[in-house]
Amino acid sequence: MKKLTANAVVAAIGLVWGATSFAGTITSPATDSAATAYAVESLVNTTDLTGPAVVYTMGVSRTTAQDFTIILTPSAGAVFTAGTCLTSLPVVAGAGAGTASIKRASTTECAYEVDVTAATTTATTLTFASPVFDSHTLATSGNNISVSLNLWDLGETARIDNAAAVSRRVAVSGNALTLTAVADTATIANVNDTSGPLFGFLANATVPADTATVAAANFSVGNNSALISYLLPDGVTAWNYVANGTNIAVTVTGNFAQLATGGFLAASAVGPAIVTATPTASTGTFTLAPTNTGGAGTNTLVTVSFTTARTASMGTARTLGVSAVGDVITG
Repeated sequence: MKKLTANAVVAAIGLVWGATSFAGTITSPATDSAATAYAVESLVNTTDLTGPAVVYTMGVSRTTAQDFTIILTPSAGAVFTAGTCLTSLPVVAGAGAGTASIKRASTTECAYEVDVTAATTTATTLTFASPVFDSHTLATSGNNISVSLNLWDLGETARIDNAAAVSRRVAVSGNALTLTAVADTATIANVNDTSGPLFGFLANATVPADTATVAAANFSVGNNSALISYLLPDGVTAWNYVANGTNIAVTVTGNFAQLATGGFLAASAVGPAIVTATPTASTGTFTLAPTNTGGAGTNTLVTVSFTTARTASMGTARTLGVSAVGDVITG
């Protein structure tokens, strides 16, 4: 029993010792989920994107006799601008000192020689100022860009600090402009309508309230209102439909039979009146201008209403759906 206990203690000590080994890491962005988010509405795959600064914290010490090479590369599908290797020249800070110079520069690799002028430690950082990506795949929502860092000896024959490259996601894309519609199930046709069975509606107080002749429903337009703030390609400015959009073309589809003349209307909680098109039998349209929405970070409520002509039965069931396409400024 004692022997088993001793073995367990030794194994535990071994685990503790193993945990003390360390290697250099990318400490900014701190995690993949901290990547800068860009609005797909503001870019195409050839729009230059300014990424966040990348900070590498050393995992080993280097003396003044141990200069080294560090190589920055973009992930597959992305390339740097021609000047990125120069503008992202790493700056040594935190502990020790060193001077970086370019060994090789291309759109797919920035290789730097770091001359150690004062011994570095595990508190030494190398900061690469915001790399700029010349092309990428972020025009598709959810795609991302990563960068990798490789540390080698000066002759690039042996790795130092890590057994392989370390990588970090630095950019991701998503939709800043959104439309959210929840089914309005409170509208009920009135079988006892005074004009005839199912000619009108049952009045109710459920927002948006229906009357005997008017049924209403809401949807919401989000202007960069997600928990993540989506940015313009500069990597700093929040995308904003008010400033970066021209119109949102909204289409309501369904059965418009028994619609009263001028009975299809839309109203926004923000801005001027909305002009609506007279529907066909199955499609009604209108346009939301930037003045019809709140600024970045807000959701704007839009109400669509249907006024019945009360000349015939509307039937026992019908569904109207909403969709929209935003016209935005890209690049």
